[in-house]
Amino acid sequence: MSIEAERAALRLLLYRNGYPPIPVEGKRPIQKAWETKTETNAGEIDLWNKVYPTARNTGVLTRLMPTIDIDIKMQEAAEAVERLVAEKFEERGYVLVRIGEPPKRAIPFRTESPFSKITANLTAPSGATEKIELLCDGQQVVCFGVHPGTGKPYSWHGGEPGQIAWSELPYISADEAQSLIDEAANLLVAQFGYELQVSRPKQQRKANGHDEGGSPADWAWLLNNIHNGHELHDSSVALAAKLVSSGMSEGAAVNFLRAAFEASVAPHDERWQERYDDIPRDVRSARDKYAREEEVAKPPLTPIELTDASAFEGIEPRARSWAVIDRIPMCNVTLFGGDGAAGKTTVALQLCVAVAAGQTDWLRGIVDITGPVLFFTAEEDQDEIIRRLNAIVTKRQLSFAALKGLFVHTAPGRNCTLAAPNRAGQLQPTDLYHRIRLTIEKVRPTLVVLESSADLFGGNEIDRVHVRQFITLLRALAMICGSALVLLSHPSLSGLGSGSGMSGSTAWNNSVRSRLYFTHSDNKDEPNLRELKVMKSNYGPPGEIIKCVWSDGIFAVENEFTDPLKQASLDQKAQTIFLACLDDHWRKKIWVNNKPTSRSQYAPKIFAKLDTAKSLADRDATRISLLEKAMNELLKVPDDPEKHPVLTVQQYGAPSKDLWRLVHAEPAEHKMQRADLPADIRADLFKTPC
Repeated sequence: MSIEAERAALRLLLYRNGYPPIPVEGKRPIQKAWETKTETNAGEIDLWNKVYPTARNTGVLTRLMPTIDIDIKMQEAAEAVERLVAEKFEERGYVLVRIGEPPKRAIPFRTESPFSKITANLTAPSGATEKIELLCDGQQVVCFGVHPGTGKPYSWHGGEPGQIAWSELPYISADEAQSLIDEAANLLVAQFGYELQVSRPKQQRKANGHDEGGSPADWAWLLNNIHNGHELHDSSVALAAKLVSSGMSEGAAVNFLRAAFEASVAPHDERWQERYDDIPRDVRSARDKYAREEEVAKPPLTPIELTDASAFEGIEPRARSWAVIDRIPMCNVTLFGGDGAAGKTTVALQLCVAVAAGQTDWLRGIVDITGPVLFFTAEEDQDEIIRRLNAIVTKRQLSFAALKGLFVHTAPGRNCTLAAPNRAGQLQPTDLYHRIRLTIEKVRPTLVVLESSADLFGGNEIDRVHVRQFITLLRALAMICGSALVLLSHPSLSGLGSGSGMSGSTAWNNSVRSRLYFTHSDNKDEPNLRELKVMKSNYGPPGEIIKCVWSDGIFAVENEFTDPLKQASLDQKAQTIFLACLDDHWRKKIWVNNKPTSRSQYAPKIFAKLDTAKSLADRDATRISLLEKAMNELLKVPDDPEKHPVLTVQQYGAPSKDLWRLVHAEPAEHKMQRADLPADIRADLFKTPC
């Protein structure tokens, strides 16, 4: 394979694994307006070698891949900052370290909310100016190719982008980024003799967000940087923006900056010359971004970015992620309506408990996630939530200790508006919305439940635009860390009368990807009966109706806690089928385990889909629940010390990989005694005992 083909293949690998690559010449991106080019496609990547033949290096935009650039020349100090990053973030994902010009190094992160670059300028013990930066929105980092200063290839340790997907990088928020830079700077000052330089004065912002001149102190700070050779690139760019936005012509701005550079007392070395040569480009960029409207021609419209579907060849579609299979999708908003006093809050709390405690059944639905949960209610107080949770954990034979990670916020009687229209009539997020966003970034829940729309929505519920804007804001919360977000709501009188459970504009139904409705049963003689209806499911079958009954403080599917003799017989059958499925998987050398978080190897979920288990129940969720119970019973250690559990858990493979599998420890002759198994299964088990 030629060097050009290898380069194209590398860029395509980055693209397919979530990174936005760009062609780079040395350290300089070669595309016009590269900062705004957040999308590309396989066809365009294939053309880069022809269109930009001198761009032999490959960079990645840091807009969603914030990268800490440790521009420190003391070996021990640079390594100390790297260790600091690893200690704080290695549990969140892969810590990848890029080396270009040792001992300098860079480490990429992942974010969903881009932020501005964060910089800490330092004076080294030698007197030289060094810095630590966290590049993000509007920057890029060179990942592959040859370093223009050393003439050697960039290297990685701990893995490299492309081989490691963007989604596997450690997540960082804007607040965490600022904290990391501050902590790294303090480390260098305390342990390695660095001094923190005076930061840039706060800029003055006008109504349009532009800095039209700024304070004299800010001008003095930027000019002083150029005079002393500090932050040449950033200071030149900032001054160019000030000059052009103040009305100075392009030529005059270039001459002003050149004069400032030539008066600098810093060495006029290669670095200085490179920044000096960049001045015309800095001014042109400032003109394009900040010049007054009458002085700048609008750029011509260009077609939207397209991807040729042929580029999808060989790309394995990602499996759809669900909180509750076919009912509640991840990364989306589900509208959960309920009649007054029907019990939707209790049902929602039952879902929260299932996710937090690692249970897989929610009203005959398969719960496909486990992890932290955020429950926010503007209707119920804390005492009421405790009462309802107590009933749930009691009935489910759990304890509150099993709910570690279920975070509750109660705010009845307070202003809980998350978005309200401004003077122009556009819906805008409130401070509370942003506080919840920060909370989600901190807690990183798998499920978010908000109660209820009447308290949280400050717009006009019959205004389609307001409704769509509100759902879009909520979906942005869900996408921060790939959560499922459930919004509880009340139907209107017409929604109650029609049985649709709707309220206000049809945009409520059209804007969400899933809608559930919890309502009283039509059977007036049974006031404790309820129905959970799947009114809409873009990604699954709609129309499902689950009948359930109020039982000791919670809702359960009909007959879930009744008929103990029948249940005992069903439990025994589930154990028999579980062992049969496990033995068959061992014969095929397909390993399964008892970890709910291991989706591809969790035995109850895998076995529930097999024909052997179909006789247990009609629904997948019920079969999973029965097989899960059977597995836990078979794993129990008998009271008799001479007996052993039927199932054990065994580690296999390299110890570092932490791989485990279920092992059927029952003697082969005992397996033959299970007369209720088909003859062909009994024969197979006897031929290949585990």
